[in-house]
Amino acid sequence: MNTRKSNHFLVTGISCLDCAMKFEKRVQQLPMVETANLNTITGELDIVGEVRMAAIQEIGDDEGYRIRELEEGESMLNFKHDHDHDDGGKTDLYRALFAGGLWIVAWVLGYNDFTMISIGAYAIGILVGGWSNFFKGFKSLKKGQFNMAVLMSVAVIGAALMGDWEEGAAVAALFSFAEYLETWSAEKGKKTLSSLLSLAPDKALRLTDQGEEEVFSSELGIGDRIRIRPGERISSDGKVIAGRSAIDQSAITGEPIPVEKEIGDKVYAGTINGAGVLEVEVEKAAGDTTLAKVIRLVSQAQSQRAPVEQLVEKFASRYTPAVLVIAFVIAVAPPLLFGNAWEPSIYQALALLVVACPCALVISTPIAVISGITNGARNGVLIKAGAYLEEIANLDVLALDKTGTITVGKPKVTNIKAFKGTETELLALLGGLENQSEHLLAEAIVAETRKREVQLIQVEEVRAIPGRGIEGTYQGEKIRAGNDAWLIELGFVKPVGVEIAPSGTPMWVIRNDEVIGLVEVADPLRKNIPDLLEEVKSLGLRLLLLTGDRQETADELASEAGIGEVRAHLLPEDKLVIVKEFQDQNLSIGMVGDGINDSPALAASNLGIAVGSGTDTAIETADVVLMDGSLHRLPYLFRLSRATLGIIKQNITLSMGLKLLAIGAAFFGVLTLWLAILADIGATFLVTINSMRLLNKKFD
Repeated sequence: MNTRKSNHFLVTGISCLDCAMKFEKRVQQLPMVETANLNTITGELDIVGEVRMAAIQEIGDDEGYRIRELEEGESMLNFKHDHDHDDGGKTDLYRALFAGGLWIVAWVLGYNDFTMISIGAYAIGILVGGWSNFFKGFKSLKKGQFNMAVLMSVAVIGAALMGDWEEGAAVAALFSFAEYLETWSAEKGKKTLSSLLSLAPDKALRLTDQGEEEVFSSELGIGDRIRIRPGERISSDGKVIAGRSAIDQSAITGEPIPVEKEIGDKVYAGTINGAGVLEVEVEKAAGDTTLAKVIRLVSQAQSQRAPVEQLVEKFASRYTPAVLVIAFVIAVAPPLLFGNAWEPSIYQALALLVVACPCALVISTPIAVISGITNGARNGVLIKAGAYLEEIANLDVLALDKTGTITVGKPKVTNIKAFKGTETELLALLGGLENQSEHLLAEAIVAETRKREVQLIQVEEVRAIPGRGIEGTYQGEKIRAGNDAWLIELGFVKPVGVEIAPSGTPMWVIRNDEVIGLVEVADPLRKNIPDLLEEVKSLGLRLLLLTGDRQETADELASEAGIGEVRAHLLPEDKLVIVKEFQDQNLSIGMVGDGINDSPALAASNLGIAVGSGTDTAIETADVVLMDGSLHRLPYLFRLSRATLGIIKQNITLSMGLKLLAIGAAFFGVLTLWLAILADIGATFLVTINSMRLLNKKFD
């Protein structure tokens, strides 16, 4: 029996990512808590295990966080409401401006020999600018923890005790501004998610027997009818029941060209109606729409941290204690070993504490990751975690399914051969069997029966045989339809003289112990597939085609598409074995498929990429979803991943480079508190701006 209990909380007031990670770690250490994961961007805290609200609140109070329990079903979709009640770090900004103003007044007074008044003004500035950090630092020290607040408090108080009131006040004011800057950085990440929320309209026109009424989109239920006027955003997923119009689906698929919609077609929440008026039957509740799932998955993506992000976090956890040791050495070694004066050595140690704050290092990765993931979501590529964003760049091999992936996915019947009876009788029996299947080949056969106006026979006890075909019963007779592999497996021999086109997929029809007919189906390549896959290969990836189709068909399509390696006649479990073969060779392999028959390989691969128009199966089973249902965004995906990792490396190099330069300057006695705080603020600002470039960067 599974006794795991999930608890969900919203944490607001996060301004220091380093402190937020320490908060997460402390929650993790609570008794009965199995796992704790804090999304530092959205503030969502997910806990598995037994936990008391009072215990979490006690830890949150140490950092000045406000915590409340989320209601069932409440998540990122309610984030905008909570965000509106936060001041976005403006308190830190006002405190910094006030402390900075006092510093200017104090400096002017000191310059005019009003020394004591000047010192008093500096002291007030220190209290205003540094009070919150003094409080946090004191509470952290009581618990034996060394964080950013401790480092800064020691530096400011130390400067004041040494009589450097001017620099102590400057550091306090500038650090208040640094706090605002880090809060601003986190707010930028939140706004990228808020921009997705704005895609869903708040209200809709619901149709009733009495006419139409305006209601909130959240009030819509499955089966409701809504009217979409020209230029309006669609408020819910559903199907068109009246009207015809072109829909801009770029919010979901990233494809800028509008798609024509008519009766029976699917439409998605957040997409924009064109010139026509549509009536739509709602098929999804507000929280279950494709857009809602995209928003939810994007908001959760930052919580599943990339390996490089985990490495940075691990390094940062050991970084602060190491800095304290180095600062101590700088403070005591020169006086004790070389007889230097104590005051300059202590001053250099204090300056080192200021510049060593890990703000820029800690923020260097999560902002870049969430910016990259958001860029993907805006362009119709759903990346479900930072770990997957990194794995994309590390792939060596890309395996592709055939049907519906590199092909159009809408096969057509190209040949019918009846060995017993007529073609119409064969289609009536086969159509009755396939009419109960959702397979693409089945759709082609059923479409052919409609085209020929064939009356279908009612087949019972129908079941699909994965990787083989489908079977059922008719008037006590066993009816089967399947591929070459199944025909041989069942002990049948292909009829003599029957030729199959190289590009065709055969569907053998078997009644009891007799092969009664053959239906050939062909599925052409998608448009521009050869050029697209050539672009993927130019990025250094090895391509592999995996298909359950016969070898001749697979070879011809692979040759046309420009894929050098082919594995055919595969069952779902065979694809899984092949994936593991490459992994045993220490190669990272990605699998591209439809998320259904390919699910074992998608799950086992280093990266599963689903091709589908936002279907539930695709979104739930894959690591990455190409929302427009094609491979059009595949090269973009690899460029986005590599650009994101490149920016992360730039950020780490920049932040650590400045820290190392400052440490060197401290050893040589040329580091000032002014330079230290400016270096810290500058590094935080630069890595933030560098990361934010990903939001609007084009990769096409």
